[in-house]
Amino acid sequence: MAATLAVLAAVPPKSVVGFLALPFIVLFVFAVLGTAGPVQRALASPAMQWGGRVSYSVYLTHFLVLVVLEDLGVWQRVASAPLIVRLATLAGGLALVVAVGAATHRLVEEPARRALRHVRTGRTTSAGRA
Repeated sequence: MAATLAVLAAVPPKSVVGFLALPFIVLFVFAVLGTAGPVQRALASPAMQWGGRVSYSVYLTHFLVLVVLEDLGVWQRVASAPLIVRLATLAGGLALVVAVGAATHRLVEEPARRALRHVRTGRTTSAGRA
């Protein structure tokens, strides 16, 4: 995996080498699917499970957060700042993206899922059940 990531990091984005590395990434994923070891334990950890649950909400909201940060001029203000300031700003932006995605998951996605489940099964959530 490290070798695959190194190749992908070293080649230009539109390079044929990056395209050719894709099958090796797929093979690696299939190779670790059935293993019982450190990879399996890492993927089964509570943090990874939580990340999997909120990932779609993060995907849906990340662009909006980045646009708001751009409109506020965050990236322009730190463009010429020292590296540590730029890295801290990037980490803060990433944390904000994950926080907004997690909040959206908890406040929108989960209640909607529960409501749809009740509609599908014919149950109501009101206090006046029959």
